[in-house]
Amino acid sequence: MKQVILVMMALLAVAGCTSDEFVGESNAPTDSRTGAISFASAVSALTRADRAGADAANDLGNQFIVYGEKNETTGDAPAAGNSVFVNYQVNWVDNSAYTTTSNTKGWEYVGATHSTAYQNNIIPILSGQQTIKFWDYGASSYTFTAVSAAGIDEDKFEIRKNTSGSTVYDKGYTITVNSGADLKKLFVSDRNVIAQGSGADRDAVNAYGGNVTFRFRNVLSHVRVGIYETIPGYGISAMKFYVNTSGSNPTQTLEAAAFGAVCPNVPEEGFTSNGPRTLTVTYEKSGNAENQPIVTNDASFKPNLILGTSINAISDASLLGTTATAPTWDQAGGAFTTFIPKAGNNQDMTLKCDFTLYNTVTKETIKVTGATATVPAQYLQWKPSYKYTYLFKISDDTNGSPGNGVVGLHPITFDALEVESADGKQETITTVTSPSITTYSNGQLITSNDGYKSGHDIYIVVNNGTENVALNVGTDAWLYTADNVFNEDNIEEAFANVPESGAGPWTHTYSKTNHTVTISAATLSASTDPKGAVFTPTATTTYVFRYKVADAVSAVTAVYTAVADGTTLTAGNYYYTSSTGEGGFTANGSEVADGTNYFELTTPAVAKKSAKYLYKVIKVE
Repeated sequence: MKQVILVMMALLAVAGCTSDEFVGESNAPTDSRTGAISFASAVSALTRADRAGADAANDLGNQFIVYGEKNETTGDAPAAGNSVFVNYQVNWVDNSAYTTTSNTKGWEYVGATHSTAYQNNIIPILSGQQTIKFWDYGASSYTFTAVSAAGIDEDKFEIRKNTSGSTVYDKGYTITVNSGADLKKLFVSDRNVIAQGSGADRDAVNAYGGNVTFRFRNVLSHVRVGIYETIPGYGISAMKFYVNTSGSNPTQTLEAAAFGAVCPNVPEEGFTSNGPRTLTVTYEKSGNAENQPIVTNDASFKPNLILGTSINAISDASLLGTTATAPTWDQAGGAFTTFIPKAGNNQDMTLKCDFTLYNTVTKETIKVTGATATVPAQYLQWKPSYKYTYLFKISDDTNGSPGNGVVGLHPITFDALEVESADGKQETITTVTSPSITTYSNGQLITSNDGYKSGHDIYIVVNNGTENVALNVGTDAWLYTADNVFNEDNIEEAFANVPESGAGPWTHTYSKTNHTVTISAATLSASTDPKGAVFTPTATTTYVFRYKVADAVSAVTAVYTAVADGTTLTAGNYYYTSSTGEGGFTANGSEVADGTNYFELTTPAVAKKSAKYLYKVIKVE
């Protein structure tokens, strides 16, 4: 420590002999305040709280590699003299904080010498010992990124820093992953930009004079599926899922062994076993996720999402779960499966399944086949270090067939919820009717809290089975608020007298429960990305989205055709003595008598049908 202080004093003395205003690598004018640059870290723990200190160091293999430059411009490589940390190795040393000028949190970089493996596998890299770095108060800003790859000494990874690109967000990494590499030990940090400041507090976080605190994320995404049912009087057993075969026009076929859905993915084990492969790291350019890493790769994506076998193992003796808090998971205990995320995924998830309804009292069974659901592609763009849980609810509304070509027990609905990530929650709810209605809260993320929140955008997407349809607000799509809680069982009764225009309020008293609900129009706007509609709830209340599937059908006038004398009556047809329908009878195969007028009903009258609507209840907390 004394030696370091003496060296610093000597350096400052030399600087003072020339000019008190020039300190640092670029000879930019400063206010004479200097301080060593030090580092700290946190690891995204796939929970609500990050790990720091020794816990983070353990995850990172007690080391990371840092690249830092100052006065960053566009996507160009650093100007001469602006490279500060050229892939420095930073090591964790227990109980070392404040034992040197360059160490405030236990991470030390001064004096480290790269091993031969580091020299070969980190590009670019400076030879020789690493030296102390000081804050340059004349610089406009510093930009830092970091990566940690336990196993780099065994040639499992090669890390190449990209120093230029079309934008500053492209200046990430190209990482070669060799066979046998453990991707659970590969971490990349958020892009860390520290703007000009005048502080000198060594404990300040991400500020001039303080320590540079990286937030690391593992490159893998974690995915699981849970399913439960709410069908009165029945349990569900013998579930089987369909996936697609290869080819340009694949068809869905039965997957007997595990949960399966059509959804391109690359599992971790499939990626590493076929190495070497290449991962490219860039950074989010805007929004709540700005500067978070984006991971893309050169692997060919499998056509199917295949998870665990536990859902397929349900039987008459061990039925499907019955609540959202205790569903049946694809893997025992709700364990997650790891995948390489695909940034910019454009493939929907298509779920198709068969199952058996089982009555535990009478032992009756009903085979239901071909129930389907679709989750749009933009909500399957998994991020590094995030957990995704999809919960599917099977109710007595189904689009599966119980046999003989009949569709439905009456519709089946799946609720698909994507929940719990490293630092946020995404909730998607897909109702499987025809068409389906899906809602997305706040675009992609609800930060830190559960459920739909006041002030967060909620997107509504209607899918006709082929594509998302454009919604015409006020013509086929409306939004309302309700001052009482109701569900899908009584919603049609409540809206029976609500017209397609007007602000309301409209009141309705339920015939069975004798409680009243008041419904009022709410603001809804068309949305193009995703295609559908969007609104921003301004109150903690219940919203209802109403979508018109079909217009009302008017009655059709009956058409009668005169039957000539001597015509043989056709058994099963209806004949009448006049066009008004008087004296109608079912023909029995006899002939029309001479001199008697008979008429055949060729187009029957059709009773007037009301417009058909679908509804989505959205409860805002």
